[in-house]
Amino acid sequence: MEKVSESTWLTEQDDIKPEVWLIEHETRNGAKQSETDMNELRRSLIEASAKFHDSPRMIANRAVQLEDMLKEEGGDETAIVLISRLNDAIAPNRIESFGAAGQQYYNMRKAGFTGEQALDALTKRYGSRS
Repeated sequence: MEKVSESTWLTEQDDIKPEVWLIEHETRNGAKQSETDMNELRRSLIEASAKFHDSPRMIANRAVQLEDMLKEEGGDETAIVLISRLNDAIAPNRIESFGAAGQQYYNMRKAGFTGEQALDALTKRYGSRS
């Protein structure tokens, strides 16, 4: 059985999978999650790990960090939603890391962009080249 950590950072020593940690993080914040959500999150973390060349743990940590930064600015996006949105906006090998993508997203949001406008800008800059 995995030990759920209530810490704000998931370390290599924590005996918990990143998807379980993220689900527990959202559950503590009042969200209801299902087994389907867990499977989708696991798939999303695997995609993000390949795309951004970061470990699923680092992506989980950076997503929660981005969630917290956005909340301080009045945003309401969850870490899980942010992982999915950045996965959709940015093509593989187009940006340094998930943290770099999150920082650019945050900077645009802080500058007054809506979430959709920020994602559109990221897609135009880092999306698939067709």
